[in-house]
Amino acid sequence: MEPKYYQNWHLANSGTEVLVTEFEWGLIRLHEAFARWVSTGSVAKIGGSQR
Repeated sequence: MEPKYYQNWHLANSGTEVLVTEFEWGLIRLHEAFARWVSTGSVAKIGGSQR
């Protein structure tokens, strides 16, 4: 990551803070993707045939 991209970023002032912030955003994206996966799986199971 080049510092020029984060020069005026309010979430990070140093290289370490940039890495921590990117990790946090990665966790948020993972959580949201998992929630979408669970919700689509639940819909498919509910809409599927019952035995």
